Amino acid sequence: MHMMKTTFALIAAGLFPQGAAATTCFFQHENEILMEGKCEFSFDEYGDGGFGAQDPRRGTFLVFEPEGGHVSWGLKGWSKVGEMDWGLQQDGACWKNFSTTLCAWE
Repeated sequence: MHMMKTTFALIAAGLFPQGAAATTCFFQHENEILMEGKCEFSFDEYGDGGFGAQDPRRGTFLVFEPEGGHVSWGLKGWSKVGEMDWGLQQDGACWKNFSTTLCAWE
């Protein structure tokens, strides 16, 4: 799994590489909305469908790895870094499980 390499690469690059595109994102975990609306989105360098997103207004960032449906996230300033969830399955433009919904649209 590329998760750890991807996470550290994004953090080392100031969270996201240059060329991150403005996208609309929605991220909710256990009924708490952590990202909603315009976000900065970038696919990872592995070409496997993994991506990163950040919402500068809320200070939320996340990294998604499709292998295992794994998402990890944190808040700027590291107040919640290392939070993660597994088993998300694709449903259209979203990935979901019983406690988490993650969506991204152009």
